[in-house]
Amino acid sequence: MAFHADSVEVERLYSSDEEAYPTGGRKQKRDTAWGRQVLDRGEPFIGRSADDIRANFNDHELILSLGLESVLNMPVRRGDRTLGTVNLLHTEGYYTADHLAPAREIAELLGCVLR
Repeated sequence: MAFHADSVEVERLYSSDEEAYPTGGRKQKRDTAWGRQVLDRGEPFIGRSADDIRANFNDHELILSLGLESVLNMPVRRGDRTLGTVNLLHTEGYYTADHLAPAREIAELLGCVLR
């Protein structure tokens, strides 16, 4: 997702499920703990359960209805500026700290192409 700092929104640039999450869709992230962590500080977020999904995403009902109960959000950065995020979702408890290094590598590659 691309990050629009002026409006504190993220915009979907790619979707593996166009019906549920069409490309171009936007989400507001102003004044959220998730936004401060991922977008402002540039720190990854791992949510391991449905409770983590509910606590951090307004569209949690749709996410959970798809059988997705864990998430890894990796900021895409250039220098100290967040350009977007890589968002990976899976079944409960799937993502661990072991997934951070490969996700960071993907994000670094994307940082070369996002503006």
